[in-house]
Amino acid sequence: MRVRWVSPRPSPELPIVGQAIVATWWPGRYYFVSTIQLDLSAPIRRLTEITSKSVRTDAFVTNVYRCDKHGWCGDKPFLFERTYETLREAEAGTPMP
Repeated sequence: MRVRWVSPRPSPELPIVGQAIVATWWPGRYYFVSTIQLDLSAPIRRLTEITSKSVRTDAFVTNVYRCDKHGWCGDKPFLFERTYETLREAEAGTPMP
Protein backbone atom coordinates (compact mmCIF):
# COMPACT_ATOMS: atom_id res chain seq x y z
CA MET A 1 0.00 0.00 0.00
CA ARG A 2 1.35 3.44 -0.90
CA VAL A 3 0.87 6.05 1.78
CA ARG A 4 0.33 9.77 1.43
CA TRP A 5 1.29 10.64 5.01
CA VAL A 6 1.76 9.08 8.44
CA SER A 7 0.99 10.90 11.68
CA PRO A 8 2.64 9.00 14.57
CA ARG A 9 1.83 9.58 18.22
CA PRO A 10 5.02 11.01 19.74
CA SER A 11 6.63 9.39 22.80
CA PRO A 12 4.03 6.79 23.80
CA GLU A 13 4.25 5.16 27.23
CA LEU A 14 3.27 1.61 28.12
CA PRO A 15 0.72 0.11 27.77
CA ILE A 16 0.85 1.92 24.38
CA VAL A 17 3.82 0.77 22.30
CA GLY A 18 2.97 2.88 19.26
CA GLN A 19 0.06 4.48 17.41
CA ALA A 20 -0.26 6.25 14.07
CA ILE A 21 -2.81 7.46 11.54
CA VAL A 22 -1.93 6.41 7.98
CA ALA A 23 -3.43 8.19 4.95
CA THR A 24 -3.51 6.33 1.65
CA TRP A 25 -3.46 7.95 -1.77
CA TRP A 26 -7.11 7.02 -2.16
CA PRO A 27 -9.13 10.08 -1.01
CA GLY A 28 -10.83 9.66 2.34
CA ARG A 29 -9.13 6.36 3.21
CA TYR A 30 -7.34 6.44 6.56
CA TYR A 31 -6.16 3.73 8.95
CA PHE A 32 -5.44 3.84 12.67
CA VAL A 33 -2.61 1.46 13.62
CA SER A 34 -2.19 0.74 17.33
CA THR A 35 0.15 -1.58 19.23
CA ILE A 36 -0.54 -2.00 22.94
CA GLN A 37 0.50 -4.22 25.81
CA LEU A 38 -2.31 -6.44 27.03
CA ASP A 39 -2.70 -5.58 30.68
CA LEU A 40 -6.05 -6.27 32.31
CA SER A 41 -5.49 -3.51 34.87
CA ALA A 42 -4.85 -0.76 32.28
CA PRO A 43 -7.82 1.45 31.31
CA ILE A 44 -6.92 1.21 27.60
CA ARG A 45 -7.39 -2.58 27.75
CA ARG A 46 -11.11 -2.10 28.38
CA LEU A 47 -11.36 -0.03 25.19
CA THR A 48 -9.81 -2.64 22.92
CA GLU A 49 -11.43 -5.58 21.23
CA ILE A 50 -9.30 -8.72 21.15
CA THR A 51 -10.54 -11.77 19.24
CA SER A 52 -7.86 -14.26 20.27
CA LYS A 53 -9.02 -15.85 23.50
CA SER A 54 -5.71 -17.71 23.88
CA VAL A 55 -3.60 -14.52 24.01
CA ARG A 56 -1.65 -14.14 27.26
CA THR A 57 -2.41 -11.04 29.29
CA ASP A 58 1.23 -9.91 29.20
CA ALA A 59 1.52 -10.14 25.41
CA PHE A 60 1.41 -7.27 22.89
CA VAL A 61 -1.11 -6.84 20.10
CA THR A 62 -1.32 -4.67 16.97
CA ASN A 63 -4.72 -3.77 15.52
CA VAL A 64 -5.54 -1.82 12.35
CA TYR A 65 -8.85 0.06 12.06
CA ARG A 66 -10.46 2.23 9.37
CA CYS A 67 -10.78 5.79 10.69
CA ASP A 68 -11.27 9.40 9.64
CA LYS A 69 -8.40 11.86 9.14
CA HIS A 70 -8.45 12.72 12.85
CA GLY A 71 -8.12 9.09 13.97
CA TRP A 72 -11.75 8.55 15.02
CA CYS A 73 -12.67 4.88 14.53
CA GLY A 74 -16.12 4.87 16.07
CA ASP A 75 -17.47 1.36 16.54
CA LYS A 76 -15.87 -0.12 13.41
CA PRO A 77 -14.36 -3.59 13.85
CA PHE A 78 -10.64 -3.97 13.34
CA LEU A 79 -9.31 -5.12 9.96
CA PHE A 80 -6.09 -6.79 11.09
CA GLU A 81 -4.64 -8.19 14.31
CA ARG A 82 -1.17 -9.53 15.12
CA THR A 83 0.15 -10.73 18.48
CA TYR A 84 3.71 -10.50 19.85
CA GLU A 85 5.33 -12.10 22.90
CA THR A 86 7.88 -9.42 23.77
CA LEU A 87 8.21 -5.65 23.60
CA ARG A 88 11.17 -6.02 21.23
CA GLU A 89 9.06 -8.06 18.77
CA ALA A 90 6.19 -5.56 19.04
CA GLU A 91 8.45 -2.57 18.34
CA ALA A 92 10.08 -4.33 15.38
CA GLY A 93 6.79 -5.70 14.05
CA THR A 94 8.07 -9.28 13.81
CA PRO A 95 5.40 -11.86 14.68
CA MET A 96 5.63 -14.81 17.01
CA PRO A 97 6.55 -18.12 15.32
